[in-house]
Amino acid sequence: MARLAWIISLLMAPIVKRSLLGSAASLMLLYMAWEFYMLQPSSLEEYPVIFEPLNMEILGSLSDWEMPNRRPEFSDLPAMKTLDPAFLPDYEQSFFSFRRRRLVFIGDVHGCFDELEELLRKISLTRRDHLIFTGDMINKGPQSGKVVDLARQLGASCVQGNHEDRILLIRTDLQSRGILDSGSVNAYDLPAYDWNDRQLARSLADDQAAWLQECPAILKIGQVKDMGEVVVVHGGLHPAVPLEQQELTSVMSTKTTFYRAFPWFRVYNQLNMLLLQGSIVPAPPYTNLTTVIYGGQSFEIRQYTKGLNSGCVHGGDLTALIIEDGGKSQVVQVRCKKHVQS
Repeated sequence: MARLAWIISLLMAPIVKRSLLGSAASLMLLYMAWEFYMLQPSSLEEYPVIFEPLNMEILGSLSDWEMPNRRPEFSDLPAMKTLDPAFLPDYEQSFFSFRRRRLVFIGDVHGCFDELEELLRKISLTRRDHLIFTGDMINKGPQSGKVVDLARQLGASCVQGNHEDRILLIRTDLQSRGILDSGSVNAYDLPAYDWNDRQLARSLADDQAAWLQECPAILKIGQVKDMGEVVVVHGGLHPAVPLEQQELTSVMSTKTTFYRAFPWFRVYNQLNMLLLQGSIVPAPPYTNLTTVIYGGQSFEIRQYTKGLNSGCVHGGDLTALIIEDGGKSQVVQVRCKKHVQS
């Protein structure tokens, strides 16, 4: 007891109190300096790394194998669509009532129908709101068909992810072989598709497959306050390539820019911050203030890139990003059952 009293009296001594306060202040200043540095668009030595993917001379010297924007034609995949401006967020208020319209972006559902219904209840979805799926609505999870039916029923928009692309290609191939509806074909006569993928391709009704086929690789949303032009893809975009020339396979599945394996979303955020500050003069071609909302990779919300895949099918969360009039945004999540082992 005497020792405890001695420790307390020591801590209460003026010189000790001043030392503790000084140490706390120093730690706070160090933290603020570190945070300030991390929030900068880039450090000086990173500027070349940011500009290299945007350098037109470098782009011009690359081969077709290295260059992502020389895309082949995809006759069965819409490259890009533009959202009807009537769906953009708005807010109307009168003396008796108010009405709002929100854009609701949903991350990778992967057939988790029950979790999707729970999420829509949690956000209190109304008929004025508009749903947009960021790809990979289907596959892996237990109820892909019901997810597609609900999306169609709600008049949702979508982009294709790598899983929609894969299942639709399998379905087309099986159909061309005349074995789409046959469950008794010898396994040795079939391409080496995953059995579950083949079963899902066969289980999709014609109208479900047709709806998925109409989902583009890129969906242009339009201008939203403080976000610039908003674009939805599943995988990612190359910062130096105009939307019309993006390579669609990469758009549906990319994890890095093509150059030095630098994360595309980091380049995109830093580029937008530099554009906003007027630090790039003149600006590289095709670069305007743009926010990209995507699925596919991870849950990572940055200023100009919003990654919404929070691993629902693996027992993570299902994520919605809600954007209201004026650019106000909110993230809402529900917990998911584990349908697939990681």
